[in-house]
Amino acid sequence: MINIPKKILFILIGIFIVSCTNRNSPIGFPGTSFESHEIVLEYPHFVNIYTFQDTMHNFPGNTKLILGNYNGADARVLMRFISWPRNARTIELDEDPEITLFINRRHNPSTFDINVALIDTVKKNIFMENEATWTHFNNNTEWDIKGGDFHEPPLRSREVNVETDTLRFTIDKSIVHRWMRVTDFRDNFGIIIYSENAKDSFIEFHSTESAPHLRPQIELKYALPNGNKETQVMRANFDTFIHNMQPELKDPFDLRISNIPPRSIYALFNLHYEKFKGVESKEELRLINVNQAFLIFTVDQKNTLMTNTRYSLEVAIPFSKPIEVQRTFDFNNMWTYAPVADSLRAGRMYLNVTGPIQRIVSGGRENNGIVFRNRQRNQDFSHISLFGLEDELESRPKLLIRYSVKK
Repeated sequence: MINIPKKILFILIGIFIVSCTNRNSPIGFPGTSFESHEIVLEYPHFVNIYTFQDTMHNFPGNTKLILGNYNGADARVLMRFISWPRNARTIELDEDPEITLFINRRHNPSTFDINVALIDTVKKNIFMENEATWTHFNNNTEWDIKGGDFHEPPLRSREVNVETDTLRFTIDKSIVHRWMRVTDFRDNFGIIIYSENAKDSFIEFHSTESAPHLRPQIELKYALPNGNKETQVMRANFDTFIHNMQPELKDPFDLRISNIPPRSIYALFNLHYEKFKGVESKEELRLINVNQAFLIFTVDQKNTLMTNTRYSLEVAIPFSKPIEVQRTFDFNNMWTYAPVADSLRAGRMYLNVTGPIQRIVSGGRENNGIVFRNRQRNQDFSHISLFGLEDELESRPKLLIRYSVKK
């Protein structure tokens, strides 16, 4: 005889009772049967699909710093060190401290010059790492000069060696002495790192949001009062990157999910009951249980740049159907669903839209289309280019629905 613990027995009984009172469960109601089907909706069942312009802003908590140029846009790094040894005000540095940035990825490696300059100390513009942009050093105040206010000539100029895993440069010890000895850390405005001749080539560095051993660092070498030599490594406290990528969307039918500039996609398709086998009227759509639904796109590999390994996408249904092609959407006026991770297989992107499709088919939501956008928008230059409705037939978007019909 099999002995079943009482707790497990009660759980099994509860599941059976719930199942028998659930109209959609095959356990309950003797004689209930389910038919499983699969349909693929292609053009012309897609009413519309296009890219729209999302909001451009700083990406809070970014693990990346980008330096260089991409598609004509420049990217610059801002950085501040304000944590020092306890005896910092009495330290006499033996040599110019070395700053190290750890490289994460490179795009189109080439040699280009970099410059390191002090952020302007006269205007007292302290950048906010989660707010700074090409035009503003915080949400409320603009730079005097777009791209950052800094002293010229730069402190250092050198070529980037893209074959190494780090970028290293020294900074005058007199400047670091001043940083360590100021009575108010707000008098330390940090540095800006920029290039003037990079062309479609950039480097991603790890930021202060990365693992501790990968964060930007400054190495201090000095003598103790007893004559012993000391070396300490201090990590950067604040950093970010700014860029001048233009946000304007030129062609909404150039389908892409993009981080910088942020681009998202809207899709509308017909879901008439005639397309569903086993359903004979619009009212019978409520008998459908959507087991899986995927929007399937063919990726244009030649025009895709991926520095992230995968995307996490937000999916939503607008409160109302767009009358025409909209350049922007307000995500406060949408029903949102749990984020989903895209799956890239054999040159195709599979976007799980089971939740919203179930709600639309069952009549719980009007068919106002679906919007999806990347949760990493504004983080980096990554983008996935997708073939649209005007491309070759086999490359056009598809909607795959696997469903069951209760009989």
